[in-house]
Amino acid sequence: MTMTDFFPFQDGAPGNQDLNDFNLVEQIANHLMNQTSLLIWTTNKELTATYLSASFEPILGIEPQNIVGSSIMNVYLDIDDINIIKAHQAALSGQAEQFIFTLDGIKYYQNRVEPLKDKDGEIIGTIGWGVEMADQTLNHHESTEHTMLRTLIDHIPDPIYAKDIHGRKTLSNQADLASMGIVDEKEAIGKTDAAFYPSKLAAKFMRDDAHVIRAGKPIINQVEQSISDDGKKHSFLSSKIPIKDENGKVIGLIGISHNITKQIEAEEEVRRLNAHLEQRVSFRTAELQAVNRELESFSYSVSHDLRAPLRSIVSFSKALEEDYGDLLKDDAKDYLDRIIRAGSRMTQLIDDLLKLSQISRCEINYEKVNISDMSQAILNDLQMANPKRTVCLKIDPDLCVYADCSLMRIVMDNLISNAWKFTSKHESALIEIGKLNQNGEEIIYIKDDGAGFDMAYSSKLFSAFQRLHHPAEFEGSGIGLATVQRIINRHGGRVWADSKVEKGTTIFFSIHEKYPEQD
Repeated sequence: MTMTDFFPFQDGAPGNQDLNDFNLVEQIANHLMNQTSLLIWTTNKELTATYLSASFEPILGIEPQNIVGSSIMNVYLDIDDINIIKAHQAALSGQAEQFIFTLDGIKYYQNRVEPLKDKDGEIIGTIGWGVEMADQTLNHHESTEHTMLRTLIDHIPDPIYAKDIHGRKTLSNQADLASMGIVDEKEAIGKTDAAFYPSKLAAKFMRDDAHVIRAGKPIINQVEQSISDDGKKHSFLSSKIPIKDENGKVIGLIGISHNITKQIEAEEEVRRLNAHLEQRVSFRTAELQAVNRELESFSYSVSHDLRAPLRSIVSFSKALEEDYGDLLKDDAKDYLDRIIRAGSRMTQLIDDLLKLSQISRCEINYEKVNISDMSQAILNDLQMANPKRTVCLKIDPDLCVYADCSLMRIVMDNLISNAWKFTSKHESALIEIGKLNQNGEEIIYIKDDGAGFDMAYSSKLFSAFQRLHHPAEFEGSGIGLATVQRIINRHGGRVWADSKVEKGTTIFFSIHEKYPEQD
């Protein structure tokens, strides 16, 4: 092939008849192309170089004609550059393509390759030319970008690495080097995990690498563990992602591992504490069951063993009073009367104590309870038993809660009876039952204008057998409010009071309602 093959003229002849010597044309063309700084080349259809301009010589270090006759890819340092091959193949199919390449790693060249045609318009190869880029913009940009990216990678505290399709390291940041016990990346490049990790662990890593390369799919957040020289176990959350070329072919992988040793240790500590807590709960449950059995035994003793002799004391005292009362002196009658009253009081205390213990064991059955109707019924009974009392009653309508009806009856009976009792010293009284709403919490209250008490002693109010008034002033066992508190607590609620001496008392309570349709 001569240079006239890619300098076609109309009808195969030059326009100037003085230049009809085609050898002269070829010499002129060669001279012009060898004088330019452009990189000019041609190939045949097999991409064998058929011409290289003299401008290749300082770059190749050899005369261009030594490349002529071999593959055009011998010109390029990266023989596997798919972009260069694709550009020449496109030219052979009739399309012009552009590409950028470097021959020495520093200078970049902008290139264009087009189809080379004969006089009949048939494609017989390729022709291309390239020019060194006028500035180092691309090189500088890529270099700066690479530096920034590498700086970021090296300062990330998690190990980051890249590997080729054979599992050999091509990149290793500082954290990754530290995990392998080395400091220079050159010691890692080109080596597999077998050079740095115990055999079993390295085999596991390499199997995962091979799977990612073979399947072309990532492994995300897989827990991996290793043991350091000091015997300490380390845990990592590892991800490996395949790297693919423009054609989708896997050419390597990139991975990152996040140290989760502290998190795993914390989780193990939580599990250990939970196990210990479960053991303690089981132990405490066994203790409580034993205490409950003792309480049941005590309740049985109270209801049978203590009640019988107490009943005898009261009965014989009454018999003595009835049969021999006329023979006794006034002091003796007073003593005997005190014995009877004390015995009766003791019997009442035993009954109340048994009721209190039963409340702690009974099952709660939730249903809708109308507090208003219940309260009205209790007050009606009290009014009928004390028709001479003047009491003003105020009950908000439709006060309803979801709770155990029997237990709520005990609560309201105790609270309303207390209000009735502690207003008995006043000529007229007010008892009010209503509902408040505070921060989304519904609160039932029972208010009276009776004797009240000093709030300095409020801590004793809901304790068993604690009384804030003398028995001679107001009768009672001191169990009622303790019973109320226990019932409210069993409903997951709370109860409290507000009072002033001789200005009345208000008892508040709220419960954690459990609706029938809920578990």
